[in-house]
Amino acid sequence: MKKILSVIIVIFVIFTFFSCTNESKNVTRQTFALDTVISITTNKKDSDKISGAFTLLSEYEKVFSRTKPESKLSLLNSGQEELTEDIEKVLSFSLEMSRLTNGAFDVTVAPLVDLWNVKERKTPPTAEEIEIARFKTGYEDISLSPFSLGGKAID
Repeated sequence: MKKILSVIIVIFVIFTFFSCTNESKNVTRQTFALDTVISITTNKKDSDKISGAFTLLSEYEKVFSRTKPESKLSLLNSGQEELTEDIEKVLSFSLEMSRLTNGAFDVTVAPLVDLWNVKERKTPPTAEEIEIARFKTGYEDISLSPFSLGGKAID
């Protein structure tokens, strides 16, 4: 009986030690980028990499944010910017995913995102509003060569 009790105590001590030390080794930081809350958790020894990841997110936001008026994507959607290589790569992949999913993924979803506007809208849109917004979507209208958004906005 003493042997079993000793084993249980040792297991309990080991479990307590590891659960306490693992928790204290983690670092979590949050930021808001690309219109969402982003949380990164890593161990303390790699915590300096979080700043690098947030810097990279900031750079991506300058290119791919649809809601920041000065971003390349916002300017492209408004016709003030030419298609850049980085956006073309992502757009090409997005259009392929749209094709493969028969539109279940649609890179032109911007009018619906705007309609739902979870930051400001207090009630869900009506079926009529949704139908009108859906009429403004359609990945099939986008062409990469020659480049044309076909009157659509990408998100």
